[in-house]
Parts: sequence; structure tokens; C-alpha cells
Amino acid sequence: MRVFERIISLLLVPAVLLLICASCTDSDVNKDTKAQEEIPEPTDKLVIYDAPLQTDFLRNAIAIFKQKFPGVEVEFREFGSFNLMNPDAWSNIQSYQETLPAELATGRGPDILVWSDDYSPIADLSKTVLSGIFTDLNTYIDNDDSFMLEGLNKNVLDSGVFGGNRYVMPLFYNSNIWMTTEEVLDENDIALEELQDFPDAAGHMGEYIVKNQNTNRTVFYQPYGGWTGMILNSGLSFVDYEQGIPKVDGDDFRIAMETYKILYEHEDSMGNLHTTNTDTPLVNLINKESLFDEFSSNTMLMQISAYSKLSYTQTPVMMRSPTFNGLAIGTVDSYGAVLENSDNKVNAYEFLKILLSDEVQSDYNLSHVIPVLHTALQSKANIIVSRVTPKEGEDGATGQGLYGSDPRLIPMAISEENIEKYVQMLWDVDVCINVSPVVFSLVFSTMNPFLVSERSYEDCLAELTTALTLYLHE
Repeated sequence: MRVFERIISLLLVPAVLLLICASCTDSDVNKDTKAQEEIPEPTDKLVIYDAPLQTDFLRNAIAIFKQKFPGVEVEFREFGSFNLMNPDAWSNIQSYQETLPAELATGRGPDILVWSDDYSPIADLSKTVLSGIFTDLNTYIDNDDSFMLEGLNKNVLDSGVFGGNRYVMPLFYNSNIWMTTEEVLDENDIALEELQDFPDAAGHMGEYIVKNQNTNRTVFYQPYGGWTGMILNSGLSFVDYEQGIPKVDGDDFRIAMETYKILYEHEDSMGNLHTTNTDTPLVNLINKESLFDEFSSNTMLMQISAYSKLSYTQTPVMMRSPTFNGLAIGTVDSYGAVLENSDNKVNAYEFLKILLSDEVQSDYNLSHVIPVLHTALQSKANIIVSRVTPKEGEDGATGQGLYGSDPRLIPMAISEENIEKYVQMLWDVDVCINVSPVVFSLVFSTMNPFLVSERSYEDCLAELTTALTLYLHE
């Protein structure tokens, strides 16, 4: 399978993508900023659409809203089952991805749009914001004495600010953390501080592959997802929406592409070696069959469980995915936005506040994502620790955790100090960068001939520059 084809299968890019008013400019978005928008009168209705992976989350918030505003009729439109175990789920998701963009393009849709990065109806957030379909939330926040942004992760929330206006409110995010062990790093003569910078980390990975080229050892537990995620979370944005120009002509982009080309070839030739048993990547680390386990770092629950179980025989290490700019980069998982054409903006804003409340943000069932509310993050971490690890001072649990059966993986207590360090590591995100799947697909489809040694880097880069320029000005 060619490099690009495998990347696309990993990205889960929606079949139908929302591209509205792509030719709009910042001046279109900011045309009303000089005149403060008046807060509309409250109404007695609120329209919300269900979204994949959000159903339980939204129903919980709706129940709270109804208790607080019993006089408001809530219309919750569902698109059939989004339970991925249901055979009809995929057709229902397709219906959602087709219906919602079509309605938004014609000025219809819900009062508040809530969606996750998975199965998103929005292909390019920046372009969608520039179309003017979202309301500036600052107008409501500035006139609301009962709500403050304090206690929320400012750096994450700022990814919803465009041209000085807060059009989108991030609700949950991911902090790109890998798991490894001191034992693995020591065996390969790698110091943790040498893995913070993308070029330095890539160099060590290259040495690891050369050293292990005749073995089944891999850099990542899941090679394809590991390399793709490393590029996505490297700090490269590929385009400058404000200037309307590509950002692929620098040394950093070249290093990323050359790294991907050189390091991918080895692991691509090995095929898909691993299963998806939760404990398998941890066993790989113990056996020193991989350098990093990015799989167990996908959720808070898996991170804490992995750290606990590795502690029985190893010295676990959590590290951030390396970047070019030295920043700690996160990605937004879930968003909320009030539609500009909504007739019920006040109710939509009140519902958004509930989505940011501790009662919703600390929901244990959302343990796969990081809350933007700090108290909820601390609470959720403590709940997860209490459920999957023994208490500090107690012996290792006799059970084997979630799925594992390896006797070297027994959950151990995590000290309060290490829990605090973990929470702080999750919280300390400098910036959130969510690369549009359309842009990412353009990058890898155009650069694919270089990655498979069919064309030169310069030829592919020239074609990519043209493709991105055309896309930005569609």
C-alpha cells in the first residue's frame, strides 16, 4: 500500500466535508467588531444536534440545562444510533456528515453546534470561521458577571480565537504524550532531554532503526500512526490562513518530509506487526521491541493504567511528542460554537456554559479526553487513579488491569507527587494546533511521489505550493 493511502485510512477523513464561503477574508469576519453586538432577548427554545461520540455527553448537559431552565423547550435532533458497534452506525454518521454541512450552508441547523474532531462535519475550521457562520462569544462573556474564563486552560481556549474574536470554544483537548521507559532509553544511549527537539529526536530514531534493521523492533508500537502523529503534532501548520499563503518552503518542512521518508521505509516493509490488545505495547516496551508506545498514550485512562502497570518492573517515562519550535503542542478534541443565524443565542450560550461546568467536564465517562477546566482535570485524574490502581502504600493489585494477563504487568500505586506532575504535564499546553484533514491530505498526496522515491523533493514541493495556494483561494 502506498504511503498516502495508508495515511488517509488513519485520518478517518469524513466523506463529505464542510467548505463554506472559502473566499471570505478576515475583514468579513471582523466587520462588526467596532460596534458591539447587542445581547438578544431570551427565548423559550433551544435546538441541539447530536454528534458522533457526543451523545451521552450532550444528554447529560441537556438534563442539567432543563433543570436550570425548565421553561425552555429543548429540541434534540438525533441521526440514529452513533454506537459504533451498531451495524447502522456508519450510515448514520454519513447522514450526519452530509446533512449538517448542507443545512449550515443554507443558513439552517442547530442553535449551538457541538462536535468532536473525530467524524467532524467541518473539514477546515479556519475556513469555516472565516465564512461568518459563528457568533462572537466575547460579546456574551463580557456582559456576563456570572461566568469567568479563569480556571479554564487559556492556551487551549485561544485556539478558538480568530482575529481577536472568540468564535469557537474548545471543550476538551489532547496533550500529545508518548510512553517509554528509562530501561529502553538507557539501552539505546538516549537521554530524555535529547528527544524534545524534532530533528534531534529524528536522529536518534534513525540510529535506532539502523541498529535494529535486521530485527522486528520498531520505533513506535503502531508505526504508521506513530509517524503520522509525529508530523501532525510537530508544530507545522502548513498554511497561513491570514496571509493566504502556504508554509512549506522552510527547512522544518523539508526535515519532516525527509525524516518521514527515511524512517517510514523500514517500518513500512515490516507490515502491521502488532495487535491492539491494551497491554501489548507495554509488553513490547518491557521486551525492548519498540522505542515508544504512543498507543497507550491515547487517553487519560490508558496513560494512567500503563504508567501503573509498567511501574511493577520498569521505570516508566512520559514525554511530549517532539516539536520544531520547542512548544508543548496539544490538539482540540471537542468544540462548541453558537450559530450566527440562531434565533436562540442566549439559550445556546447558557448551554455552552454548562458544557464548561465542573459537573460535565469531570464526567468519568469522558476519560479519553482532557477537560479545559483545571478542577475537572484534577478530579478526573484522581477518579481514574482510584479505579485502576491500588492506593499508595498498598501492595500491587492481584488483578491484571483492564485486559492484560502478563505477570510482569501488575498495577502499582502512583504517588500523589507523580499524579500532580502528570496533571501539570497535561495542563501545560503552549498552543493547540489542529491541522485541517484537507490540508494534511493535500500535503501527503502531493509529496507521496517523493516519499516513495519516484520524484524529486523540489518537483513535489512546487506542485504542493501550487495546490495549497489554490486551496486557500477557493
